[in-house]
Amino acid sequence: NAEYGKQWYQRRVRAMTATEHLDKHLILTTEINVRSGPTFTGNESSDPYLMRQLGAVLTPSNSLLGANQYESPHDIQQVMKMAAMFGYKLVSTTGLGQTFIVTMEKED
Repeated sequence: NAEYGKQWYQRRVRAMTATEHLDKHLILTTEINVRSGPTFTGNESSDPYLMRQLGAVLTPSNSLLGANQYESPHDIQQVMKMAAMFGYKLVSTTGLGQTFIVTMEKED
């Protein structure tokens, strides 16, 4: 279900750490049936500069985990293109319930 996917995403993003100015890894998620956004791009520990460049704003969490998350109004393909401009490359894609998950990595 979508709530489980969001919780999984929040746990996964919390595990990532920044190695430079921009995070090395970027995980994007969206509901499979959503074609025009939103795309979840990170949590409160994500790089604020990158999140602004992706058009994302920090939104309060509505889950039990309590982590606030960045949400971009753009569809996931647009967010991937924007991230590519900062050197992020696609690593993998997967689906979890009704959630589509994209992992991108910034090359050194």
